Amino acid sequence: MRSAEILEAIRRNNTNFSPAVAEAFRQIYGKKHHELNRTRSHRVVRENISYGPHERNVLDVYLPAEGASPTSPASSTPPASPSSPASPKSPTSLASPTSPASPPPSSSSPSSPGYNRPVMIYVHGGRLVAGDKVWYKGSLYANIGDYFASHGIITVIINYRLVPDVTYPGGAEDIQRAREWVYHNISKTEFGEGDPEKVVLVGHSAGGLHLATNLYLYPPEPRPKPKPQKYPVQPESFKETSTSSTPPSPPPIAGIVFISTPFEFVDTFSPMPPHNTQFQTALKAYYGTQHLDEVHGLSPIGLMMEKIPDDSPLLDPRKLPCLVVLAQYDPQGIQDPTFAFVDEYRRRSPQGVLPEFVVVGGHNHISHAEYVERGAFTGSPHSSS
Repeated sequence: MRSAEILEAIRRNNTNFSPAVAEAFRQIYGKKHHELNRTRSHRVVRENISYGPHERNVLDVYLPAEGASPTSPASSTPPASPSSPASPKSPTSLASPTSPASPPPSSSSPSSPGYNRPVMIYVHGGRLVAGDKVWYKGSLYANIGDYFASHGIITVIINYRLVPDVTYPGGAEDIQRAREWVYHNISKTEFGEGDPEKVVLVGHSAGGLHLATNLYLYPPEPRPKPKPQKYPVQPESFKETSTSSTPPSPPPIAGIVFISTPFEFVDTFSPMPPHNTQFQTALKAYYGTQHLDEVHGLSPIGLMMEKIPDDSPLLDPRKLPCLVVLAQYDPQGIQDPTFAFVDEYRRRSPQGVLPEFVVVGGHNHISHAEYVERGAFTGSPHSSS
């Protein structure tokens, strides 16, 4: 299908969204990315690395090619292997502004190609019950890993537990484990020599829900300095499905991106078409209730209202950059919670400072994520090809 035809299909579909619509666009973009796989510009992918005890606690790491930087596309030339040791710069930590945590030492030198590369952790969507880091023959979401690795950014794409094998706040706990794994391991040569202090968290749809829950359920607190480890480190487990607000404090982060995220579920349990009834069932299974007041208290907006102190960096985009993204054709069940989130953020933020907010024109709830690598955020959503 030509790009102009895809654009027209998105326009005709309007803001309607269902599992069938999602699958149709996955097939369309999956085929396009499958054809592009032979031109991948990252040098290697470290696949199916375990970051936790469950079989879905696995992640892939996309490594940039030599010469790639955060401001220029990569060359496909295989990189030299840096070997001279060096210590990263003195860290600043969201976890503790006064007593920052220190990341493990990097095995590279400041002059080596991979020294202190920025890192992105991407969390896919899937309505709590579906999704994978490599959907459609390994094409989705490998397109995201390819695109950002080609621009010099180490990209970590994770799986997480799905309903019915997880209950609240299990998704947030999986995010915590993945962040801990990245914090302790990403500076190693085999994982691209990334900077644990330059990690941006990106979540799409249900992935954004789990990411936001992780951030707002477990507010940052001081943490002890990690001990340098020679081999990949598994994050320390904490009690499954715990509602405690005092798990291990999160590692430092450099920024947050929420893409088409359901920050709350005010209207989710009202009468809806059959495909939304299925989502209601998934939400009840995850949260253990269908009472709106209880679900709201567990949602990111409810947690922001109750658990985040006024001086938290999570409420000040000047201290912790935050980008909120909507698609032009996102459904109302995504639009309304997003505007409510931005309004609550504004209300809590010092002097009402807003997070950055972007509407991606010409795209629907999943196409803006699936189109990455072909120019989704650089202008017109579709070329004429």
